[in-house]
Amino acid sequence: MLINNELYASSVHCSYYAVLQHMTCILNEKLKLSFELILKKSNGPGSHNYVIDTTISYLISKIDSTESIIKEVEKTNIYKLKSKIRDLKLLRVESDYHNLEIDSLKSQKSLNMSQEIIKKLNS
Repeated sequence: MLINNELYASSVHCSYYAVLQHMTCILNEKLKLSFELILKKSNGPGSHNYVIDTTISYLISKIDSTESIIKEVEKTNIYKLKSKIRDLKLLRVESDYHNLEIDSLKSQKSLNMSQEIIKKLNS
């Protein structure tokens, strides 16, 4: 709806926060971390790093292959996912804090990235 109404910066913001909220729910459901604890650990500069890093650590801990080559491939895929999350975060910072034009291409790219990240988090 935001993209259709040409509210591109707002759409980037929402795409990123959809991913952040999804990761927060993973930490709550899978690691049984309370939302209060997650919020407390996420205060200050770089506040989202706790959620991102803890989610990535959780995903790595769930690799169940006994073959080292498969483990390394799966770890590489998880680190690529982390890189995509960081890229989306940078787009969100641009849209929220910098006087840069956020156009429909960046907006759509952010939406596509968020959908891809959430799909991978679910798998």
